[in-house]
Amino acid sequence: MKRLLAAPFILVMGLLCVLGAGMILVGGVRMSRGFATSHFVMYASGAMIAFYSWRMILRLWSLGRVPDPRKPHVLLLRSFRLDNQSLAVPKIVAPDFATLEEDLTKALPRGGQLVKLRHRYRLPDVGAVEIEADDQTWQPTVLKWLETTRAVVVFLDSTESLRWEMEQIGREPSAHPTLLVMPPLKDEMGKIDAAKMLARWAELAQRFADVPLFANLPVEVEKVAALERVPVAVLTGTAAPMEIVSTEKTRVDGGYREAVALAARTLSTRALGDLGKG
Repeated sequence: MKRLLAAPFILVMGLLCVLGAGMILVGGVRMSRGFATSHFVMYASGAMIAFYSWRMILRLWSLGRVPDPRKPHVLLLRSFRLDNQSLAVPKIVAPDFATLEEDLTKALPRGGQLVKLRHRYRLPDVGAVEIEADDQTWQPTVLKWLETTRAVVVFLDSTESLRWEMEQIGREPSAHPTLLVMPPLKDEMGKIDAAKMLARWAELAQRFADVPLFANLPVEVEKVAALERVPVAVLTGTAAPMEIVSTEKTRVDGGYREAVALAARTLSTRALGDLGKG
């Protein structure tokens, strides 16, 4: 029903996507015959229109999607303000709107599914299957899905709501395998900034040090930072020792996405067993 209601908007975005593709084609042909600023502007504008319109189609198509009860799930917890943030450096000619959530979804096996809460009045993102909730129902909904999840992924932030969620993860004696991911912090040029990442880790490690499941986090983060590496994600839980996935400080911008993919695959193996090998 929701997809049916979104059909007119999907049609409009589809037409814009075709328009953008046409501008790319015409601009590219004209530039091949001789460069002119107007031709480049046409090409770049067409790329932005086409890529953005296609992404909006994907988001609108996600309306009405619900978790498949036959598939094991991994629960994603995060602050809403971290949604739909691009990982890549902004590019005019070939824009990349890929988000941390999308990269994580691609790294998980097809036999599982990433699920997360979405406020009922927000447009879905590309990536996880979303569960509607509102200001009154989000806490009971989180507790319900924690009961059946195979693992938990947390995009770290300093909000009180996220702190409450992290406290719930460690309440059970056999806590879920948990992946803590530091969202990328960028400099003024749009590149991931190693210094900002390390400072944020230190701040959050201290903030959550009293949460039992993450008590050793400050010490482990300091060990990694001393090796001139930047932590990207932390695997933790009661069944295995804490493990930090990091990248070299000098290539954090290029190594960030590789580290996230490695951490997600390791989590899959721990939590989803044979499914993690797919």
